[in-house]
Amino acid sequence: MVSLSQKFQNQLSAKSASASSSSSSSSSFSQDQASFNTYLLNLGIANTIASPVTKQTAGSQYHKELSKQLIDFIQVPLESSGGIMNLIDVYCLFNRARGTELISPEDLYESVKMWEELGFGDRVKMRKFDSGVVVVQGAGYDEEEKGKEVVRVIEGKEEGGKGGMTAVELATKMGVGVGLAKEQLR
Repeated sequence: MVSLSQKFQNQLSAKSASASSSSSSSSSFSQDQASFNTYLLNLGIANTIASPVTKQTAGSQYHKELSKQLIDFIQVPLESSGGIMNLIDVYCLFNRARGTELISPEDLYESVKMWEELGFGDRVKMRKFDSGVVVVQGAGYDEEEKGKEVVRVIEGKEEGGKGGMTAVELATKMGVGVGLAKEQLR
């Protein structure tokens, strides 16, 4: 499966080179690339990390180096999830991409906390809701716009004849975790 994805990635790279010379096909290529990356991400084979940071290789700089690797990794999944993800989902995706070099939840949390200190706060930040739900939020995430989207989703359901919506239903409709959906309903 991985070799198949690499074959397709190589074909898209070749297509990218030819698309850069033609501006009309550039848009089509971008859509193809985004679709392909989404498929791979859903299969859990996208964004594999070839050389994961480990405690043995990074020593006392482990959390700092892990933080840098995580900031590079998280951009694509964060963008495809609307700019916000549960920290639990980030943990699962990141560990899946690392293969056998798994990290602990504590190591991930410590690394995410360092983003502001390392100057990544303009790209992504960690946010903790009053309920305790922890999320990673991209710089382009607009809470007001997301609130309007939640209202549209709920109003769309009410037009179907049944009023209200559970957090599970909202999570399914919006493609987010249940904890995040609960927060968006508040």
